[in-house]
Amino acid sequence: MNLQMPTILANFVTRTQEGLHSAKNETCFPMAPSDNTTPDLWFPCDDRVLFTLTGSDAERYLNSQVTTDIRRLSPAHSCLAALCTPKGKLCADLHIARHGDTFWIDAPSIIAGEVQARLDKYLVSDDAILENQSSNYTLVHALGSPALPPTAFQALSQRYGHTGYDFIYPAGSRLPADPITRDALETLRIETGTPAWGREMGAHTLPPEMGEERWISYTKGCYVGQETIARLKSMGHVNQKLVGLAAEPDTPTLSVGPVLVEGKPAGSISSATWSSHLQNWIALSIISRQYAQASGRVETSSGWARITPLPFIEIR
Repeated sequence: MNLQMPTILANFVTRTQEGLHSAKNETCFPMAPSDNTTPDLWFPCDDRVLFTLTGSDAERYLNSQVTTDIRRLSPAHSCLAALCTPKGKLCADLHIARHGDTFWIDAPSIIAGEVQARLDKYLVSDDAILENQSSNYTLVHALGSPALPPTAFQALSQRYGHTGYDFIYPAGSRLPADPITRDALETLRIETGTPAWGREMGAHTLPPEMGEERWISYTKGCYVGQETIARLKSMGHVNQKLVGLAAEPDTPTLSVGPVLVEGKPAGSISSATWSSHLQNWIALSIISRQYAQASGRVETSSGWARITPLPFIEIR
């Protein structure tokens, strides 16, 4: 059968920021799967390119390239990390999993070549080999408890702000029918406040603008871009940030376009969707810091909206 996300995920919603319960995001990683999780919610990560990094220097080298402390990554676990330029701008958002002496790295497939070149750039005398595995393996993610065919490698992983599992299968493996539809997955992405490459973030993004504190370690030591990101931390703010927008009652829809405050440009909507959970139009928006206060009222091309803390919902 076709899995329609708004209906199926209703049992997963634990809190909402608009219209139901307001609460601080208390999600931690890792955490045990919920007993009442429906296990057949899965999707192929076909918008991600898959690399492996192997060799005796793989951990040390990778730790010197990304914002997360890879040394603390447990086997069969995955973490989110930012790959940056020397000036602290984002090269890619990564998910990195450890399997024995191998690190599996996935990144947006639309910038596969740039990511490979960036990861290769500082490999000089290191005993580490980077290989693109996308033609050899398929990456799949399951929401909650795994119920997919067994495979040689799976990792506890947080995508879309929840705990689930990544599975890596040999290319051509037979998978169950009826993955989550793309439209439903996009709605889930926006509801959970998850930024996407080419939408909310890109080559001009500074990682702290995404509110992704969980993908930055401020204690691990040096990595490429660390000086800029540490300076932003000491300053206490960035000039723009990712926020949620919820349509006001008289606003019929929200769509990609400019955001105004008192008639002045304040930012833009990058993604929008109708949320069945909230019975409202919601959006992700990049807003100038001075206008990004929670509950602030902004004008869009379709009408008025209010700034809403992210995530809109939390799922377990």
